[in-house]
Amino acid sequence: MSFAIVTDSSSNLPEDIIDQHDLTVLPL
Repeated sequence: MSFAIVTDSSSNLPEDIIDQHDLTVLPL
């Protein structure tokens, strides 16, 4: 299962965590 994160700053989450949880960051 994948989750999409909508944020104004993708730097809030380290890329390794994003990759580890298969997340998709959607910058505003």
